[in-house]
Amino acid sequence: MKEKLAGIFVMAIVFLSMCAETPEEKNLTVSKFVFCTEVLQNGEYTPRSNSEFSAGENINIYFELEGVETKDNSVSLKWDSLKIYKEGNLIDEKYNVLSYDQSFDTDISYVWMSRPITITEPGNYEVEIKVIDNYTGKEVTAKESFKVIGEGTSTPSPTSAPEGKEKDIDVTYYYFLKVPSATYHLFGNVYENYVDVEITNNSSEKIRAKVEAQIMNFTNASFQTVDIPTGQKITVSLTPPLMPNALDTLSEQKRTNFHIKVTYIESGEEKLVFEDTQPVTMLAKRDMVLWMQNIDFRDNIAAWVTPNDPSIDQFFSVAKRYMPGGTFAGYSEDEEGVLNQLEKIYYTLKKEYKISYLSTPNFRIYNNGEEVIQRIRFPSETLKGGTGNCIETTVLFASIFESLGMNAVIILRPGHAYVGVETQNGSGYYYFIETTMLGNEDVSFYDAWEYGSSEFDEDLPHLNNNEEAYRAIFIDDCRDAGISPIEG
Repeated sequence: MKEKLAGIFVMAIVFLSMCAETPEEKNLTVSKFVFCTEVLQNGEYTPRSNSEFSAGENINIYFELEGVETKDNSVSLKWDSLKIYKEGNLIDEKYNVLSYDQSFDTDISYVWMSRPITITEPGNYEVEIKVIDNYTGKEVTAKESFKVIGEGTSTPSPTSAPEGKEKDIDVTYYYFLKVPSATYHLFGNVYENYVDVEITNNSSEKIRAKVEAQIMNFTNASFQTVDIPTGQKITVSLTPPLMPNALDTLSEQKRTNFHIKVTYIESGEEKLVFEDTQPVTMLAKRDMVLWMQNIDFRDNIAAWVTPNDPSIDQFFSVAKRYMPGGTFAGYSEDEEGVLNQLEKIYYTLKKEYKISYLSTPNFRIYNNGEEVIQRIRFPSETLKGGTGNCIETTVLFASIFESLGMNAVIILRPGHAYVGVETQNGSGYYYFIETTMLGNEDVSFYDAWEYGSSEFDEDLPHLNNNEEAYRAIFIDDCRDAGISPIEG
């Protein structure tokens, strides 16, 4: 399910990469702790030199952590508590502020975190934070002070404004913390929209509400206006459109913010009801989302099957020299002819492209309903690089099959994937191929076919029982459902 927030708090955490040697023994420390009015998406900020703010002014708590433990290119942190003191007395406390588990491709130098607060009464304040490194169990606590001057005010939280509250309108929204950029085009089509906004009109009259949503720096803003009768709740679903060429900038994951704003229109004037900004992660273009926020995205694998990519046309220009007449005819041939085409495809990948199997540590297809995101090469990259893991070689074969008009299926089993192709259109029978055998000189196409068939014989009872760790992904069905190939 999407992340549910009432939109009261804003948190951000960003990893900054640097090439530096990491000492064997590290102490978790808060190396910097400051207050400022704004923290930009790239982590830049201007600290308030005297830590003095006006009553009602937005205050950003900003701190940096060093000595964070990494395991298998990942970190696991828990922002355990946030406490605010006034004149030495505890006035507010939050626990389990943020749990964060993140994989990355480069070394970590430090981690920064930020969270805004609003203080409406003058006085001397202290903020105390506690963070735990889940990998080591080490924890760190730090405390810093600031001052609020001016007269007391009833200024509300920056997530709302008094005009909207006069109308007694409630807003709750659901969104995705991580954005699968490569398959973002499937939101609002195959899958639910990126954000659902529930607006409840508790006022005594009908209202006209306007909802605006945007993933900063990567999408354009999306708008929708709705009329809501008194006492009614309406859900507005939006998927802000990606900016042109946004995917080209996502060779790696990037942190950004999701912004949402709700207003109501009265006498032609928009009045603010609710506004919030939350940190999100734009996943890299090659990040294949298989399971996220309790949603099964494994059919997304079909988007990595790219039959129209120019590299597939180039493949056939090489492979056709092995076919009598230089033509791959797909299902125009009988079963024996189809099998002969499969052999020539296998042989071309093995001998001409010299594709070999590359094992991926900690590779997962399924993890008991937990999040699974894998960095996967596209078929064009596998052809060019000459190596691929099981899913990469599987989507390559499926791309070639689909380009011939053949019906491909991808079989998922715990920790592994292999490919099948229907013997004839509509026959219901398949040739299964173990694609990871390509790099073994002693293994023929018929060996790979025999091994793939034995795998399917083992997996069929699990598939028939609808066991969650097993899945058959029929590419033609996925196309019918709207899962189109990734472009570019």
